[in-house]
Amino acid sequence: PEQAQPQPSPPTANTIPGHTNTAHLLKRPFFRTLLGDVVDANAEGVMVRSIDGDVSATGVAFTASNIRRLLDEEPIAPPGAACLELAWQHRHLLLNRP
Repeated sequence: PEQAQPQPSPPTANTIPGHTNTAHLLKRPFFRTLLGDVVDANAEGVMVRSIDGDVSATGVAFTASNIRRLLDEEPIAPPGAACLELAWQHRHLLLNRP
């Protein structure tokens, strides 16, 4: 008689890959101090320092038009896009504004 093949186990919390994404909102003077020496590209991707190609830029302003452009026109992985979308939705909490 033919033996049944064992079925693969369903994914568990230990086998499902996870992502931890963080949105950092930094005032302009702190951006260069904290991230000035960070490489622009590595195996994980490219740091977005400018939205218009200005290599002297010190970050991307947290504005509706910049967020929409990043989400709609730039190649962002789904976890990063979700983090950015949530940061924008909850900007009043992140920026400590009513």
